[in-house]
Amino acid sequence: MRKAASFLFIFGIILLSVEAFAGSIDYLSNQSAEYVMNFSRNAATDSADAAVYNPAGLAFLPRDGLYLNASLQYIDKPMSETFMNVRYEQNEPSYVPNLYTVYKKDRLAAFFAFSVTAGGGKAKWTDGSATTAPLISQIGGAIAGGFELLNPGFGGSGTTSINDQWIEGDSSYVGLMPGVAYKINDNVSASLAVRYIISERSAAAFADFNVDAVLDAVGPVYEGNETRVIIDDKFEYKANGIGAVIGLDIKPLDNLLFGIRYETVTKLDFEYDMKRRSATVNGVSNPLLESQLAALDKDGKKLRRDLPAVLGIGMDLTVIPGFDLLSSFNYYFIENAVWEDARVDGRDYHNGWEISLGATYRVIPPLKIGAGFLYTISGETDDTPYVNENPNLNSRGAAVGFTYTFTPNLDVTLAAEHTWYVTDSVNEGTPFEIEYKRHVNNIALGIQYRFDM
Repeated sequence: MRKAASFLFIFGIILLSVEAFAGSIDYLSNQSAEYVMNFSRNAATDSADAAVYNPAGLAFLPRDGLYLNASLQYIDKPMSETFMNVRYEQNEPSYVPNLYTVYKKDRLAAFFAFSVTAGGGKAKWTDGSATTAPLISQIGGAIAGGFELLNPGFGGSGTTSINDQWIEGDSSYVGLMPGVAYKINDNVSASLAVRYIISERSAAAFADFNVDAVLDAVGPVYEGNETRVIIDDKFEYKANGIGAVIGLDIKPLDNLLFGIRYETVTKLDFEYDMKRRSATVNGVSNPLLESQLAALDKDGKKLRRDLPAVLGIGMDLTVIPGFDLLSSFNYYFIENAVWEDARVDGRDYHNGWEISLGATYRVIPPLKIGAGFLYTISGETDDTPYVNENPNLNSRGAAVGFTYTFTPNLDVTLAAEHTWYVTDSVNEGTPFEIEYKRHVNNIALGIQYRFDM
């Protein structure tokens, strides 16, 4: 596959993003343990997590009362990239919490959702990456070349030996969403909600390496890697924004329900905050390297990167009592979002989408099992710009889990899923080819309790 891939300066990674799994670029789909059980919740009417998947369906909850639904996901997301026969890896896990509250009375349901709408936690490449390693080599060559320019005939080879290198990123978008749902009649319900997004992205990197900058013949003191370079950088982007979520449920038959959800675009103006930035050579600040770092400085400046609008459609077909077939489809309007760090006009990005098929079966009255399959197209194109640490890869996944009803008011859900990302590469057929491999394992535990009121 062809990509427009460029090596940025070692710590000039703009909006380094890390994703948990599924969803399209920036978005996450895994927002409850019930979702991890079957990947299909867009027509859900059985649990309070429907607040984020099928909010209108809350009006069809089977019983009145106050619902509290909480879940925690442990996400193992190893990723590797191979560059010049060297394999770089990251395996920093993420923990994703979610909390939903619903009060249902007759035809009306009021709800509040706390969810991780986008982002995906932390990723750290503890031994560097396919970005840091070649750039360290480039810096070494530049330092040796500079010495040669000032002292003709005495420049070293530029060879580097790395003492330490790492790069990390963190990304999270917390959504706070109050709303209401109303059952118009036995066949139709509607909902309206306002969602406030609190988002933060950060990136940090460090490199400590030696450079053979001076010709060894100058004297024994200069033999080998005699010049030590240390570069340290960290920055953050933060933004808040507000959008609306509109829902509609249609129940044409007693055993068939369709859920529709539309999330408006959320405008986000990220403000840059530089935390630390330094570059030293042999313990002394280096004007040349620091000037390159200063050129990246956007302290106090803003960069707009919206959360795109989303259309979600779902179906729940009860084949026989206790056995349901489920399907969900999400479409992400990336091309209509404003991203100042990239073009989203159909050249750098296309709209993304995902489709899932799932089923649930009540084995015995207290035990319901579920499974599902998910296929995701992220929206990337051959021209998609990205940093090596977060290629926007297409994926597919499989899920399985169960819900056990301990009492008429208490449900516990335990589920797991595995997501495979397409193995991909850039600069194919050249000495600079980079191959990416990535997968995700997720274990989710959820608890729901209903207070009779």
